[in-house]
Order: sequence, then C-alpha cells, then structure tokens
Amino acid sequence: MNALLHMDELFPEDEQDYYGKFLTLWNYTDTYLIDHENGDWYSGGLDKQPELKIANKGNIWKGIYHHYRSLDGCIQRLKD
Repeated sequence: MNALLHMDELFPEDEQDYYGKFLTLWNYTDTYLIDHENGDWYSGGLDKQPELKIANKGNIWKGIYHHYRSLDGCIQRLKD
C-alpha cells in the first residue's frame, strides 16, 4: 500500500472527518501560529501564549525549515 495515502483517502466514509480536522488545524495555524507581519511561525499559539509575539521564534527544537517542509507535502497533495 502506498505510504503517502492519507487517512481521508483510506477511509472516505469515516465519521472522523479527517479532511475537516485538517482544515480546522490549518485555520488555527493561520490565525495563531503564523507571523504574517515578520515571517516564520511562533513556537506556540498566541491565543494561549500571547507573550510569544515578542519572543525568539527559533530554538533548539524548532528550526525555521520544519513547518515549511511538512507543509510542502500538503501542498503537493492538494495540487493533485
């Protein structure tokens, strides 16, 4: 079986609504994690940790490329 298959493709009739959950997660990410003014992402959601707006964005566990690399896979899937 293709390892790139997503749960919503494997179980299209599942009540869990995997694609809907992805959209919910993306909306949260776009609203609270992405710094649209200065670039990059905050290390936590500004809704729960507003102090992160002025904190350093990178640390030993978060490199700038991590989220972009993971989203590239999503973008490639959505292009199909």
